[in-house]
Amino acid sequence: MDREQIADSASTFIRTINFGQQQLIGPNGEKQVDNSKLKDIDVALPAENGGSSLTVICGRNRTGKSHFLHHTYQALRAHNANLKAPNYDAGLGTASANVWVRPVDATMPFAGHVLLANLSSFANKFATLSLKRGRVSGDGDERRISSVRSSFVRDQLLSAPSFAQAVGRPIVEEDLKDEHFEKLCRNFDPNKLYCVNTSSTPPLKSFEQMCGGKLFFRFNVGRGFEPVLYYSRNEATTFGSDGSGWSRGQKVAFVLCLILYYLKPRILLIDELENHLHPEFISGLCELIRKYAGQSIVTTHHPHLIFSTHADRVWFFELELVKERPSLIEVMPQKRSDDRPHPKRRISDLSTDFQRISAAYKLFDALDKQLLNIGLSARSELAFNLLESINGGLTLKVAAAGSGDRADGQTNALAEELHEIVRRKGTNELRVLDYGAGSGRTFWELAKVKKLNLESAQWTFYEPNAKQAELLNTQLMDRVNQKQVTLTTDIKSAEPPFDVVLAVNLLHECTPRDIYKFFQDCRELVAQDGKVVIAELYPLLEPERFGIGYSSADLIEVASACGFSVYSNNIPMRGGALTAYVVIGRPANAVSEEAAVHTICSVVWAGIKRRHLIEYGETVESRRVRDAVKLASQLHAIASMEAYAQGSWRDFNG
Repeated sequence: MDREQIADSASTFIRTINFGQQQLIGPNGEKQVDNSKLKDIDVALPAENGGSSLTVICGRNRTGKSHFLHHTYQALRAHNANLKAPNYDAGLGTASANVWVRPVDATMPFAGHVLLANLSSFANKFATLSLKRGRVSGDGDERRISSVRSSFVRDQLLSAPSFAQAVGRPIVEEDLKDEHFEKLCRNFDPNKLYCVNTSSTPPLKSFEQMCGGKLFFRFNVGRGFEPVLYYSRNEATTFGSDGSGWSRGQKVAFVLCLILYYLKPRILLIDELENHLHPEFISGLCELIRKYAGQSIVTTHHPHLIFSTHADRVWFFELELVKERPSLIEVMPQKRSDDRPHPKRRISDLSTDFQRISAAYKLFDALDKQLLNIGLSARSELAFNLLESINGGLTLKVAAAGSGDRADGQTNALAEELHEIVRRKGTNELRVLDYGAGSGRTFWELAKVKKLNLESAQWTFYEPNAKQAELLNTQLMDRVNQKQVTLTTDIKSAEPPFDVVLAVNLLHECTPRDIYKFFQDCRELVAQDGKVVIAELYPLLEPERFGIGYSSADLIEVASACGFSVYSNNIPMRGGALTAYVVIGRPANAVSEEAAVHTICSVVWAGIKRRHLIEYGETVESRRVRDAVKLASQLHAIASMEAYAQGSWRDFNG
């Protein structure tokens, strides 16, 4: 069922949720909470044209988030049951314990509501997958989630080319019937891996990008199909169980991807989505939630979700605890008592960034706050190094080629990739386009690598800056055989196809539209079996006038936004303080310029900004110079984003 079908379903959404009477909380009912004066919690509503919404509930432990979510779910079920009763007035809402839910349309039922109170508890049930659902205990949700496993296997058997190849023909529904299935499985070798068809289950494409691997199945005789993440010929990991195999975060992400695709919940409730997940995974899963669920409510302790661009509304729960001085021995309370002090719950609507920052700060414990304060106070040496770097570095600088006989680490990594392209092509006669060649540094450095024979290559330098191109031309005339090199300031005069299009330390200083133009040029210039090779450093060694340092994961997202399929190779440098990486890609799907620019700005840049803000507290407390450089790079990236938004950082052709 697609999003339009979800929107057209004959059911309603949640408008508001409120707490009712006083309610004991905690496993032993040790405290009461006074909710009598709380305002309604407005839940974000999906757009009428088939959109989605995400409401985030945050707060410290014991503030009632899980209680709130569980009884919201129970109130949805109670509403549906009460609709069948005569003379039922749903206009006031439906209660479960002290949680009241008011629907948008009180005459309509809630449909497709799913509660994921403990995602990790489902994880090990996906260690092996089969067509049979088996015996499932629990409520309807657990039975529906169990059906996800069999649906996934069925789709893969019918659509994955790897299974059809093993059988020698396409697999049909008849093969999946009990009387034929055992015979079908005899075609599958337990020692081989069968590639998963992610086209039939699109969220798994995002899962593969998060994990950096490719999904396969391994057939386990007598048990079923085991999911496998394949990284290389020397590394592949089965799903596993009981702490083995994949990480807990990978398992949770995999299961949630399948639940979202096969159940497409109309109302989705998730308790502590962030458990076991890296922030990159959280962002990826939030994007999928917005794509495949209708109205979602997520509880969290994590600042990454509080600041998520995917969140429409954010609410903060906190308790005003009454300080008591207990004696050494106390009697266990057995019943509610009106004479016991009642802590009050405050619920705040975090509608501004300042409110969200304040709430996130409250989630830190006392030690966290102490460390942050130490970091802020110990800033004299850091400030000096930082200001020195900023004052001397906010101009465009081009690093010259090294004077030694050995190439630097980044160039050696680049040379390895070019050497592999030469090996596969079977000849040194490559046609190379050096896009944004600058001073020709890449060419001069690669010439130092002995196993690369650049004399056999046809090298085209493209440098649009006329003054820079004139300087480069002078050097080329003095040092290079002109028959093997070409210099142009107009990309339209370059003569395709090229075996390799190089962009070295270039994209970080390009605006989103310039980046899109680069990839579009590559689409037209690179040969059908050619490669686009992008090399960058992270973080940037020095701040430039405008520029954004991209990690390899960031640049993979940028390339994907522009319609390119890529992979990366990271090389730690300077003791791990710096990473050089090479991204290799080829054209995939066509993407419009506006769509690409929107994704780069609102998804990739927004993610970089959130990451820098989260890391700020850790970086600012350091006295190491390399961390000062990293901090300068992070602040410079944020400033560049703001400059682009205000029109100060313009496109090259603008």
